Amino acid sequence: MIEPVNHHTQAIWVCQTHFGDKEFVGIEIGTAEGLLTKGLLYFVPNLKMIYAIDPYLYAPEKGFEASINNQEWHDDRKNQAVVALAPYEGRYTHLFMGSDEAVTHTPEQVDFVWIDGDHNPEQITKDILNYYPKVKSGGIFGGHDWNHAIHHVKRELKETVMVGLDLTWWLVKN
Repeated sequence: MIEPVNHHTQAIWVCQTHFGDKEFVGIEIGTAEGLLTKGLLYFVPNLKMIYAIDPYLYAPEKGFEASINNQEWHDDRKNQAVVALAPYEGRYTHLFMGSDEAVTHTPEQVDFVWIDGDHNPEQITKDILNYYPKVKSGGIFGGHDWNHAIHHVKRELKETVMVGLDLTWWLVKN
């Protein structure tokens, strides 16, 4: 079992603890260089499939990483992710698009959704409304940067939210 020390290892720990040896399928919104995706695939062998979503686009109107880093930076993150995830072919699907578009390219029912993509309030709410219904009862819905997401989660879902290390948050869907 991995010991949580940052937001990536916290997400891995949540999956290891919650799912145990049970096989599960997940979605990650905001893949960047693929560190969390690779960690999940490496440390959680019962993760059958993960859909990794990231448009890798410079978008000055979005704020956060999308706007403060140029297109070359995004291209570099995409290339790093492709290399990092190559050994796990068959256990992940990389969707090079925004989460609004990707919602139709992911299964209707999954066990796990982790949100760490576009941090604009409107997009956080959209990601909650688009992806929470996909999580099976008893599944995990969570993410990073609770300081941006937590009030949206509480307002939209009215569920008990757990807060962990390095600004992580998650809930077990009723």
